[in-house]
Amino acid sequence: MIRPYQILRLILPFMRGSSVATTIILKEYETFTSIEHGGTLPVACYQWLKKIALECQENNKPEFLRLLSRGGKESLQVRNYVGLLQTPDGTRIEILPKISNGKEDRVDSIKLLFKMLQKVHDLPAIETTDASLDKQNNPLIEVLIGRFLKQLAILVHKGIRSDYIRVQEQQKFMKGHLRVSQQIRQPISKQHQFCIEYDQFSPDRPENKLIRSALDQVLKWSQNPNNQQLARKLQFSLIDIEPSCQHRVDLSRWSQQRDMIYYKPLKPWVELILMTQTPWFMNNKWQGLSLLFPMEKLFEAYVGKILAEKLIRPYTIREQVSSRYLAHHKGKHWFQLKPDFAIYHSGHIKFILDTKWKRLNASLSDSSRKYDLSQSDFYQLYAYGQKYLSGQGNLFLIYPMYKAFKAPLAEFSFEEDLSLWVVPFDLINDELLLPVPFQSLFKSR
Repeated sequence: MIRPYQILRLILPFMRGSSVATTIILKEYETFTSIEHGGTLPVACYQWLKKIALECQENNKPEFLRLLSRGGKESLQVRNYVGLLQTPDGTRIEILPKISNGKEDRVDSIKLLFKMLQKVHDLPAIETTDASLDKQNNPLIEVLIGRFLKQLAILVHKGIRSDYIRVQEQQKFMKGHLRVSQQIRQPISKQHQFCIEYDQFSPDRPENKLIRSALDQVLKWSQNPNNQQLARKLQFSLIDIEPSCQHRVDLSRWSQQRDMIYYKPLKPWVELILMTQTPWFMNNKWQGLSLLFPMEKLFEAYVGKILAEKLIRPYTIREQVSSRYLAHHKGKHWFQLKPDFAIYHSGHIKFILDTKWKRLNASLSDSSRKYDLSQSDFYQLYAYGQKYLSGQGNLFLIYPMYKAFKAPLAEFSFEEDLSLWVVPFDLINDELLLPVPFQSLFKSR
């Protein structure tokens, strides 16, 4: 039964006036400033972002923005986070991955981001030829919301699953079982009520509660009329379901039973919407749109998925191995070493691989510029080689491929029997470009 307050909740959005948000598109590491300093951002938007950047710096939190001052001119720089966010003044900011030093097409960047999110979060396939991606003025968030709503519409068409839910309450009549111990402890003022317990067949189960919460969230985010219309239509199908109050707990209760198999494609979308809220905005009591992904983690997870799919048996790959430490002190291990990937053969580690979301330049081959490589990364890999390979074998540093880095660099020798190879990963064709002696490790295209 639809309750009056629930009807009011649904029609209120139609009664409110809404304005179309300004969308600003940025790339990783791009700098920007406010309109008053010759930039593109509204003053209120810029000041809010500046405040967040300063708070992150003061509290030693990971930075998605950094405050810069060059030539007496103040600006903000986007760091290695990609995704979407909305500031309290309504401005929406798209931060897209940068994979070249040149001018990139926005649609190509969005397609790449979608492909990586799809693989890492096990989202249903997103066709790169989809017309919604090719509309230059179609905000990234609306495309994501549209995909979620289409998947939810399929589920609603197949039917919302109900289940028996255990209910404990006090009533003036008997139903189900009497909770004797609770009844004995009833105060005199409530002795006319029965402490009862019974099973109720209800759609108010964890999966549906999470879906309802995700739907409520995207309704707050979306400003696209088509998405809003579909979302409100779907909301009627979930009208008797209460939103989830404990997302992580309810996600752990998501049923894997066979009769719930058609719910499976929706779970990654729910996790993406509900579980990637960026903590900076929560701390500042701002509950607006916030879907930001650390690009180095996204790249690492994406490469891991591709390598696991293409690795040729009998080799196996494991992520985040952590059985070695850098030092031993007072009977305890200190400084755990955790390479991104280890390739095993017959139960023994044969290769160590680590990913870095940085752009190298193969033309900078002199000893002073060093291809833009980081010395600290080499120290890190050397420690991995000593502790995991006992100083003998091959290590790989994996960087994204782009026009200035299209082939493996020449071998780096730590010691006579310990080598490091710096290799590119082709994000377009999903291929790790290895030196000839190692190409048989993975399936070719």
